[in-house]
Order: sequence, then C-alpha cells, then structure tokens
Amino acid sequence: MIETQEIKALGTLGYLLLPEPDSKVYEGCPQTINENQASFKEDDKFWKKAKVILEKALDEARGDPEFGEILFNMLLSGRRDPEVIKDIQDNLVALGVPIEQCQIKD
Repeated sequence: MIETQEIKALGTLGYLLLPEPDSKVYEGCPQTINENQASFKEDDKFWKKAKVILEKALDEARGDPEFGEILFNMLLSGRRDPEVIKDIQDNLVALGVPIEQCQIKD
C-alpha cells in the first residue's frame, strides 16, 4: 500500500519504503577482441619472465646455502604456523633445495 501511495510512510526513513525510480545504467563500451588478445599477450610475457626469474632463484638456492636460507625466510614472510612452514620446506626440497637450508634459525 505504501508503494502505491495509498498510505503515507511517516518518519525520517519512510522514503526507504517507496519503490526505487527506474534508472538506466550505462553498460559501458564493449571490449574488442584485439584489446583482449593484447592483454593476454602481456600477461603471458609477464608470467614467462616470472618463471625465468624463479628458476634462476632456485638454481642459486641449490648451490649457495646462504641464498637458500634467504629464499626460505622470504617465502615464510612472517608466517609461523607449523603446517605452512612444513609445506614451504617440502616444496623447496622437492625443487632441489637442500633441507638444511630450509630450517628456522633461532
């Protein structure tokens, strides 16, 4: 009855009970296929570069104990949950980093 305004909604929040006016929303400009393809190519380049950098870091960690410890501590980044630490250790060992480098030093 309030929506048809047969009765008035009193009070400071009464207007909230009225129906919302019909308003058209701008749908925006559609993207062209070329923009999507260009974006995908940029993302692909980024991930290829990231993969190369990660492989270099792992190679360095395999050969340099100090760098391995730095990499391990960076991956922890403040996490002290035993399960997370174990997962990070297992992943690094699976990637060839010696387990001795994947220990928390007191």
